Amino acid sequence: MKSPSTTVLHLVSWYPSKVHPSLGNFVAEHVLAIQTKIPGAVLGAFAADANSIDYQIENGVPVCRVYFIKKFPFTSYLNALRKGYEELLRHGFHFDLAHLHIAYPAGLLLLNLKLPYIITEHFSAYQKNRRKDLSLANRLVAKLIFNKAQFVIPVSDQLGLSLKDFGVKSPQITIGNVVNTNIFHYKTKVESQSFRVLHISSLQESTKNISGIVSAFADFHKKFPLSTLSIGGDGPADELRMHIKNCQIPKEAYRILPALSKEAVAQEMQESDCFLLFSHIENQPVVILESLCMGRPVIATRVGGIPQLLDKSRGLLIEANNRAHLIEALSEMYHHHQNYEHRKMAALAQNEFGYQAIAEKFLAVYSNVLRLNASGQKDLNLEP
Repeated sequence: MKSPSTTVLHLVSWYPSKVHPSLGNFVAEHVLAIQTKIPGAVLGAFAADANSIDYQIENGVPVCRVYFIKKFPFTSYLNALRKGYEELLRHGFHFDLAHLHIAYPAGLLLLNLKLPYIITEHFSAYQKNRRKDLSLANRLVAKLIFNKAQFVIPVSDQLGLSLKDFGVKSPQITIGNVVNTNIFHYKTKVESQSFRVLHISSLQESTKNISGIVSAFADFHKKFPLSTLSIGGDGPADELRMHIKNCQIPKEAYRILPALSKEAVAQEMQESDCFLLFSHIENQPVVILESLCMGRPVIATRVGGIPQLLDKSRGLLIEANNRAHLIEALSEMYHHHQNYEHRKMAALAQNEFGYQAIAEKFLAVYSNVLRLNASGQKDLNLEP
């Protein structure tokens, strides 16, 4: 790195807050991993019903959250970020570079700061089939933010290709999401007569296809009555209950889970035989990485960055929205889930997605950005 005193501004578009406690929890994990190698501070702004600045140390990371009353979309948000940045300066911080987590909208601040910056991007809306969800202002400003970055870091190769197609010209390298392997690590499964399938997500129908999961499991359960589905998360449970009722799944065959702590998620994974995602669209779902680090195989759709994660040694890939294919995959997993090398799967995943591995990759990027910025060079050439 540039020097032992180098400090990073983690500027976040998404981050857990009192407004939405789980939004951007994967960003918080990236920050925690990086913090093990180099100090930094987090800055984020969140629309709320009152103006306030909340500065505190969380798990050793200084975090400044600015809550603001949203009067004008751009200016209210940008002014809140400026106030937060001034607050961090008052706390004695001096930043050598910025790490922007999700380009839009937080990157607005960096257009006015003289800091070299990189971007880690997670947002699936930059994929071609979802760009219609973006406003014109979002598309124009995001492209400007991306192309002023010294490096853009998508969490999957597929997202990187989508960003290039979107018009991003800054150099790229893929660095995936990170897993806290102190929580998610191999544990022997408690023996059970039932075949346990687990799904945890935001329960958003438009992306996670919750109705498709429930419908396919209902038919699968008729053939394999010893199977159970544990499903839930931090989304609309009423809709989930409606789907289950409509499909007439017996009460003993399912459990609806509330929003869970990471420790509770790990416990559910330990007790499961496989993890299931039937999504229409994804980038790099952290729950897949967590399941692999626990040594549990995964059934997931061939969308976004998922094919980059799964092979036959880790689970089964299926086509999106193909109900028959999902039932077939569940049947195959039912018969063969014990044949996976669970302990080996967990060890390899922990080495790939743990704090140490991901932090080292980011440090290499930081080092190159600072070195080349100091030398006045404009073109970066950092090989993955």
